[in-house]
Amino acid sequence: MSNRFPQCSDDRPRPGARGAACALIILTSACGGGGGTAQNSAQGTATPPAQAAPAVTLPALDSLHVNSPDPAKSGADSSRRISEARASSQSKPDALEARALLGAELYDGGKSAEAERVYRDLLKQHPEHVGSLVGLAQILLDRDDLDGAGVLIERALKANPESIPALQKKVVLLLARDQTAEAVRVAETALRLDANSAALQAALGDAQRAFGDLPKAITAYRKAVELNPEWAPGWTRLGESLAENGDAAEAQTALRRALERNPESYPAYRALARLYFDNGQPEQAVDAWERALRLQPERGEAHEGIAEALVAAKRPAEARRHAEEAQRRGRDVRALLQKIDHPGTP
Repeated sequence: MSNRFPQCSDDRPRPGARGAACALIILTSACGGGGGTAQNSAQGTATPPAQAAPAVTLPALDSLHVNSPDPAKSGADSSRRISEARASSQSKPDALEARALLGAELYDGGKSAEAERVYRDLLKQHPEHVGSLVGLAQILLDRDDLDGAGVLIERALKANPESIPALQKKVVLLLARDQTAEAVRVAETALRLDANSAALQAALGDAQRAFGDLPKAITAYRKAVELNPEWAPGWTRLGESLAENGDAAEAQTALRRALERNPESYPAYRALARLYFDNGQPEQAVDAWERALRLQPERGEAHEGIAEALVAAKRPAEARRHAEEAQRRGRDVRALLQKIDHPGTP
């Protein structure tokens, strides 16, 4: 799709979260942003391009033998982890790391407001606690409060100049500010402190990708998944970048590996849907978008993406239903609705 970058590769199901958390600006409004081929702007949404026949037909999603997403199970697992972290923090009220872990589990479980309260309460007592500063900075990044996040990140780095999580967040912040060359520099500096950090390798990949150096980004993502083969977001980002580089078959392999590790990964299903669509396989794109929507039905970008795939699959009634839902969720789909109502018009 034309709005391939920036997009969100983060695997946490947080409605409304912006790309910064996802690391690429990963992200722009990535987490709420770019659905399918449409480019949103104040002027409207670009008409999806006509699809060419695929150079290589990718195997259907069902043939990849990936477990279907189970949001109920994922939600139950998250609730269990939050309960355990809450019990631990209550039994050890003076244990900073137990309280910070509760904040992290709340955030991962989509409870950002409660996580923010935990971090702020902890920082009242321990103003330079790096884990809480970084956790709160992430929440502000999701909110597009770049200045507030920047203050917290600098406080964290003042407390510990070699904090890997704080350096990672600085890369995210710099990407959000379009300071890509500086983001590359910070990521490379951080890697000199910990060359075996998969997350830092991925952050370098994000920075190289934003800088426009796709081959170097792919190399960094490959290193990230080599260091941590079980890290689903690393495989997702590798798959996205391979797709951008025109290697559809290898991109699908990487995204399959992401889903094997996390069948509840909305970003991986979204990337797979876009891959199928770009490869001229709209019915398979519909299948992948349906699975993404099963995980996060509130995502306007997913409703827009599936509507575009349904148009290409010549299923206009279903396409209109999803396009209207995308519109209700704030997407600019005027050109898409025009295409549905007047097929064949430019």
